[in-house]
Amino acid sequence: MSNSKKILITGGTGFIGQHLIALWKKQHTLYVLSRKKNITIDGVEILNGDLSSIHQHKEILAEIDFVINIAGDKKNVALMQATNVEGLRHLLEAISEFPTKVLHVSSAGIYGIEQQEHDEITEETICLPNNTYEKSKFEAEIILKAWGDRHADRYIAIRPSNVFGPLDPSNKLLTLCKALQSGKFFFIDKGALVNYVSVTQVVHAIDQLIKTNRFENNFFNVNAPMTIAHFIELLRTHLGNTPEPKTIPAFLKPLVFIAAKFFDLMPKRLQFFNSGKYRELTSHKYYNVQKLERFISFEHTKDLETGIENHIENFKKQGLL
Repeated sequence: MSNSKKILITGGTGFIGQHLIALWKKQHTLYVLSRKKNITIDGVEILNGDLSSIHQHKEILAEIDFVINIAGDKKNVALMQATNVEGLRHLLEAISEFPTKVLHVSSAGIYGIEQQEHDEITEETICLPNNTYEKSKFEAEIILKAWGDRHADRYIAIRPSNVFGPLDPSNKLLTLCKALQSGKFFFIDKGALVNYVSVTQVVHAIDQLIKTNRFENNFFNVNAPMTIAHFIELLRTHLGNTPEPKTIPAFLKPLVFIAAKFFDLMPKRLQFFNSGKYRELTSHKYYNVQKLERFISFEHTKDLETGIENHIENFKKQGLL
C-alpha cells in the first residue's frame, strides 16, 4: 500500500491504543511496545520491554516512520515520574539519530482548569497543573519542547480532555447514566460547559495528523465542549425513558455549595456529592479546539454525538445499563 507506514505504538494495549490498532492494522505495519510477556495481537509485531529499554530495539526504530506515545501511568503515583516523564526522555533519546517523528499524547489536565482565570483555554494558555499526574504530563511536555528545539519538525503533541468510549477500564459516564435513569441527577446551571471527547474522536485526530504529516513541533487541544444541558439531553435520548432532570433554584445555589464543602470532609466512599462535582456542574471553562479544526477535519459536536450513542450501546451490550 503506497500510503502504508511503519508505526510504533507505546501503550498499545491500553484504552486509546486498542482503538488505534483496530483502525490501523490493515493499513499500516504496526509495532507495539509491551512489558507483558507472551502477548499476541493480531496484525501487530510485539516489541518486549518498556520505555526504559526502548534503545534495545534500535534496528527496528531505524525503520519506524512514526511513534505514537500513549504509554503512561494515571493511577500509581509512584510510577508517574518513571513512566510519564523519564519514559518519554528514553524514547526521544533512542530515536534522535533517526528521522522518526513522534506524536505524543499528553493531557488537557496540564492546564489546571480550576485555577484558570479565563473561561477559554487555548494552546497558549499558561499551564497550572494541580496534581502529581498533571505535573508529570507537563514535565514531559517540557522535555518534548527541549528536544524539539534540537530537532525541527519532528513532533506533535495532543492534549485530550476527558476521553470516554468502549474499552475504557474506568467506564467513564456510567455513573452519570445510572443517575439519569434513577432520577438522581439535577442541574445547577444548565449553561455550564462540559469537556468530554470520545475515543473515536481522539483516534480520528491522530489518524488525520499522521496523514497530513505536518509535524511542525505543534500542540493541539482535543476536546468537544458542549453545554451540560445539551450533553445530558444526548445521554437521555440514547438511554431512553429517563425522568426529566430537575434544576436547583438559583437562590439555593449557595446552600448547595456549602453542602458540597461539607461532603469534602467525609470519607471518599460517602461523597456522592462534593466540591469537585459542584465545579463540574457550574463551570463555564472550556478547551478551545479551533486550532485543531483549522489543521484537520474535526467536527467536534457531530462526532461527540455519535460517540455518546456508541458508548451507551456498548454499556447496554455489557449489561451495565
